[in-house]
This record gives sequence, C-alpha cells and structure tokens, in this order.
Amino acid sequence: MYLLHTQDFFIVRYLLFIGLVLFVELLSAQNNELPLYKDAEIEALNKQFEQYYDSLKNDTINQDTIAFKEVIFFKESFASFLAKTKAYKRPYFIYFNASWCGPCKKLKKETFRYEPLVDYIDYNMLALSVDTESFDGIELSQKYQVEHLPTLIFFDEHGQQKGKIDGYMQGYSFLNKLKSFYE
Repeated sequence: MYLLHTQDFFIVRYLLFIGLVLFVELLSAQNNELPLYKDAEIEALNKQFEQYYDSLKNDTINQDTIAFKEVIFFKESFASFLAKTKAYKRPYFIYFNASWCGPCKKLKKETFRYEPLVDYIDYNMLALSVDTESFDGIELSQKYQVEHLPTLIFFDEHGQQKGKIDGYMQGYSFLNKLKSFYE
C-alpha cells in the first residue's frame, strides 16, 4: 500500500517550507528585523532537494524506506516452513531467487507489490523465499530441479505440486496464472 508517493510528499513539504521561509522573510522585511533563516540554511535545503530530485530521476530512491503492501515471505528453514503449512492447512509456494538476479529483484520490487496479488496470497497462501546460494537453497534447488531464476513452485495444502513459473511476470498475469493452478 502506498501511504503517499514519497516524491509527492517531499515536494509538497519542500514547497510548504519555502513558502513559510518567504513569508517570514516578508514579515521580517516589513518590521525591519533580521530574517530568521540565513541564506546558508536555505542553500543547504535547496541542495538536499536537488539531490533528492536527482535520485528520483535516476530511480535510486531506497524502496525499503517506503511503505508498500507486499507479499510476506517466510525466511526460515524449509522443514519449519512445511510444519507451518501443515498447521495452517494452506497451499504454499516457494520462491527461488538470488541476490545477483535482476529479474528476481524486479519481481520482488514490482510483481510482489501488485496489490490484488498481495491480497490473494495473504488471504490464501503461505510463501517461502529461498536464496539459491544458501545451503538449504542449493539442496532445494536440486530437489525441485530449478534451472532458471526466478522460479516459483506452487503446492496445494497436501504438498502436491500444482504449477511452476520460470522467470519474471507482471502482477496481473502472475495472479491469473496463480489462480489457474488452483481451479
């Protein structure tokens, strides 16, 4: 969920602050008083705004600091995850990924933040994220014959494989494919 687009919030906050500074400057000038804000402070704020604006243009904003609704993945051992799936009696999927995998990052940043998909998964399923470079990840990758990244394997509540997705997929398509596995 977006609380507010960060760039919009920052720009509005910046404009309100500059408006306040100008208003105080105007009042100070009318009363022949010294201004409350020094040019150096305003210049520092402008520099901060320019850096932030450049980061928006270059898409280097830290997405982890923005509140999104996203798929929640268990990041524990496979054995303890399976125990949870049995206790909750819910279907589940395993998301195989790696830190260096570009499509994995895109899937996490975009697809797993597509709100209808997030709602469907949160309500109906459990999800496990597996780093294929970890000890458990190597073992599970071999067990499930993972050849590409990202790979997602879907199971029913009894542990029977229902489907598999290899590679990146947009949220809407991903949700439709996911639903087709369980119909």
